[in-house]
Amino acid sequence: MNTQDIFQEELKKFEKQVIKSIESTFEADGEVQPVVFALLRIDKKFGVGILGGLGELFCSEEGKEQAAEIIKNFGETAKPLAIAFASESWMTELPKGEKLTTMPSKDPRRVEIVHISFESFNQTGFHCWEILREGNWMVKEVSLKKREDISTTWKMKDGKMVGRFMNLLEENYTDFSDEMRTFNLN
Repeated sequence: MNTQDIFQEELKKFEKQVIKSIESTFEADGEVQPVVFALLRIDKKFGVGILGGLGELFCSEEGKEQAAEIIKNFGETAKPLAIAFASESWMTELPKGEKLTTMPSKDPRRVEIVHISFESFNQTGFHCWEILREGNWMVKEVSLKKREDISTTWKMKDGKMVGRFMNLLEENYTDFSDEMRTFNLN
């Protein structure tokens, strides 16, 4: 197996591990705090690191900017092969041709979601679940419904994934991507 095949295999394993972790966390806690997973290679072995404790920063726009900067700095320091950012958020689905005029959190058509955005130096992926809440304010049943229509597995970056927490490794991997092409993983 060549280096690129091994890399693709590790990305798929990483993706499955992260999805399982997020689904398990939501099932146990009924929520997902913002978290970053990193696919690392240390001493010729692959492993997963976690950057948590970001939740308090998500109370304001300034805090979210700080969180994005922390994640970028983490990428520069840890040099992960890939990262996954998971969080709850709001999404607005627009009819074709309609432009977003307000933030999804303020839009009455908003949908509450859990999303995971995956990124390597040249690939991206996205998984999304709609959060379903049933009951009144005292008793709520919470579950997730996978949104296969907008979820994608690893594909080459095409510039269409935009947002504060997208393309977090883009600047950090110009040199490392060249190194990956010649990495001897055996």
